[in-house]
Amino acid sequence: LHQPERIRGLLNAATHWLVTQLRTAHTPQRQVERTAPEVEAPGVWMRMQRLWPLLTGARRKVHHEVEWNIGVLPQPIHHLLEERPSLNVRWLPPPDLGSQRIEPFGITDGEGELNVLYAKGHKDGSWSISRVRPKQDNVLKRSRAILELAQDLHYPFTVQHDDAIYFVVVNKEQDRTWLHRLDPSLDTSAPVAELWNAALHAPSLVEHAGRWWLFGCGKDLPDEGLLVFHADRLEGPYIPHALNPVRVGIDGARPGGTPFVHQGTLWRPGLDLSDPYRPHVVLHRVLALDPQVFDEVAERSIGPYRSSQYPHGTRTVAAVGGVTLVDGMRHITPLHVEQAKERAKQRRKRRSKDR
Repeated sequence: LHQPERIRGLLNAATHWLVTQLRTAHTPQRQVERTAPEVEAPGVWMRMQRLWPLLTGARRKVHHEVEWNIGVLPQPIHHLLEERPSLNVRWLPPPDLGSQRIEPFGITDGEGELNVLYAKGHKDGSWSISRVRPKQDNVLKRSRAILELAQDLHYPFTVQHDDAIYFVVVNKEQDRTWLHRLDPSLDTSAPVAELWNAALHAPSLVEHAGRWWLFGCGKDLPDEGLLVFHADRLEGPYIPHALNPVRVGIDGARPGGTPFVHQGTLWRPGLDLSDPYRPHVVLHRVLALDPQVFDEVAERSIGPYRSSQYPHGTRTVAAVGGVTLVDGMRHITPLHVEQAKERAKQRRKRRSKDR
């Protein structure tokens, strides 16, 4: 066993789950009307099958060189709830060889233009939060870094509230989760509130039923243990849910995009890593959510986008206005390498002409 924190978290979660089952057996259950086909809840044997690779370190590893990029689905996120939704993603041009673009979240500026914040992986292995901005002809131009710290930065979850734009920043060195506010130019940001006194993985915010809800995973179970917190205000203070962790499993517990409300129902995207060769997003219908109760059911599986340029995996589905942002993975081939070298060569030629 090479991951003591994760193993300790799994054992704690298993104990918590047993206590919850005993409590449930002696407590009258809330009757929830289910208006859509349900996915059968996993039994004890299936839960153990999913936990066993984590306990033994037997989870398969992906040995391919991969590249991640971000794209746009030109439709609102609730269209993904349809039986056969359109998955015709419009991808950005590929990143530089050795670079990555993942976890896109959108905002609209004062003129209503779409801007995209995302996690940018650099060739040296570091990560920053960058922004793709529109040109006058409405074509997205090159990205610009807006936050670079001496740490890895991921998952820039965005919130537009009271005429201000915020995004969530996880500071692993301080072991804190912060809310940052973007200035009107969208070029710089500053912290405005500490959301939680620990570094959450994939922190996501949503306002629902008169409260703000913060979803994320703890460092002991970064891909498997879903934690929920609630507050009266966006800035907090946030209170842990009575049942934390509210679920444990690599099949969708970790947040995978923006929670959204459609026809009065809250939906929560989750990242399914049960097959590391094909990560994908699961849309969960939240059946019950209050400070004491949490229940959800998986309804739709989104991705990978097999007929696209990035057919091997996805990890984020994010709503912004009338479009949906996604990311995608592909395995790098010699052809991709040659194409990247040619693009770099053409860029050098254009720069030399501009001088």
